[in-house]
Amino acid sequence: MKKVLLLLFALLIVFVPLAAIAQEEGEEEEKEKWTDTLDKVLGQWKRDFAAPSYGIALFTARVDGPGMMGDESFRVPAIDLRIMRGINVSKRGGFFVGIETGVLVFMNLGDGAQFSASPNYWPTNTPYNLNFGATMDGGLVFLMSRYGLRLDLGVSLIGISLGLDLGAGASLFSGGYKFYNGSTPENSTVEVSSGSSSATMGLIVDVNAEAAIRFGKNFRIFVKVGAIIAPIGLPDSRWGEYDYIAEQDAAGSFVPTDDDIQKFLLSQYRLELNAFALDARVGFSLNFD
Repeated sequence: MKKVLLLLFALLIVFVPLAAIAQEEGEEEEKEKWTDTLDKVLGQWKRDFAAPSYGIALFTARVDGPGMMGDESFRVPAIDLRIMRGINVSKRGGFFVGIETGVLVFMNLGDGAQFSASPNYWPTNTPYNLNFGATMDGGLVFLMSRYGLRLDLGVSLIGISLGLDLGAGASLFSGGYKFYNGSTPENSTVEVSSGSSSATMGLIVDVNAEAAIRFGKNFRIFVKVGAIIAPIGLPDSRWGEYDYIAEQDAAGSFVPTDDDIQKFLLSQYRLELNAFALDARVGFSLNFD
């Protein structure tokens, strides 16, 4: 009987520690399993990405002044360069947020836009047939917060995605415009320009629809089309700067040349830029830890 009791006691001494060790190993394996699962989830929900894009925005400008004939508006394209840095809540789709910075550089189509007007030259009280061109230059830099939603279709290796995003922020504009009496600025004899010596601050809002091709979970090539709302207050042309020409002509002090009269008349016009613009861009998005 004593031998049986001693044998049972020995077995308890041996197997109880072994059971405890086995239980600890099982708990450790379970813990590692949950840790791996959590890492996968967090890896999908906290994924940094960078997304440069390149495109063009199309603004509309309008000439405001006396005696305008025909169309008073013309298109002003702008090169659109941006880069976005953000956090993607999912490698393949879902909500994302980020900060986007970029620049819009205004360009001229050809030699600018041509206009005709018949303003009244008040010293002689007669209409003057005025043909002139207009160009715009300058640019806009901006910083926006961006929020979006992307839906992904496909397998892990490749897929397509569709999305919408909205950006809002602040902008700085610097630039101006020029009126001239020739068919091109180079062959004109009269120019009246208006510009700002300092940048002006404004607001900018941007809405886009996106279509993309995804390669793996970390790289996608996208196309975005949308609209920009950026109120830009262009400086007034130099109202009254050439009034002395007409005043001295009316007083009989001197007889102005044709260029003098055109300079006086062109100074009565100004350019207004529509705040709404269409925008199209291409780019790529790269996820990284």
